[in-house]
Amino acid sequence: MMNYFDYAATTPVDAESLDVFRTVSEEFWGNPSSLHDIGGKAEQLLSRCREKLAGLLGVPSKGIHFTSGGTEGNHLALVTLALSRQKKGKHIIIGGGEHSSLHSSAAFLQGLGFTVTKIPFTSEGLIDLLALKESLTDQTTVVSIGHVNGEIGTIQPLHAIHDLLKHRDILFHSDMVQSFGKMDVMEFTSKVDSFTLSSHKIYGPKGVGACFINPSLDITPMIPGQTHEDGFRGER
Repeated sequence: MMNYFDYAATTPVDAESLDVFRTVSEEFWGNPSSLHDIGGKAEQLLSRCREKLAGLLGVPSKGIHFTSGGTEGNHLALVTLALSRQKKGKHIIIGGGEHSSLHSSAAFLQGLGFTVTKIPFTSEGLIDLLALKESLTDQTTVVSIGHVNGEIGTIQPLHAIHDLLKHRDILFHSDMVQSFGKMDVMEFTSKVDSFTLSSHKIYGPKGVGACFINPSLDITPMIPGQTHEDGFRGER
């Protein structure tokens, strides 16, 4: 019998979760944007799921955008926030140990003229708060620090980071893929402006995730003209 110890990378889908996925695929297969009853049935379920997830997280449901997973969610969040604030400045900060999706998103923004600063970890595996504070400028618009590191398991001090940023008009994104479902994240969701989740890390199906962006923010979706997920992402 094989022993599997890589649950931080992915988990096997739970039988109950798989049953629900199968039922939804068979009974709620309509396009939620359609005007007929089949589409309306799918839209009602989608809305209930959005409200249920928002309740678990302690955030307004309007800010929940369903995605294909953490990678897409991180890209959509970081790029959307950065582009929406570029009139103020084009400097963003990410943790040096972030998920690869955030490093690639930051590289994409560099290609658009943004400056990116990467903050190192201390010897304890925590973000260096002094280095973060010293890196903040009047051009800084977004800081992205993951909640729990997927490689070494350290829990980053989101409250302390929030306190550094709250009076500086700097948006705070956090990748919560590794913490959601393993610890109570509700006390942290109010400290960030956006965060991402992924189903397959907690026994759910692959290709399912969510990105929250505070609906009170004035943001411009990075894919203009879309109608899915409140205009936040394209879908077909």
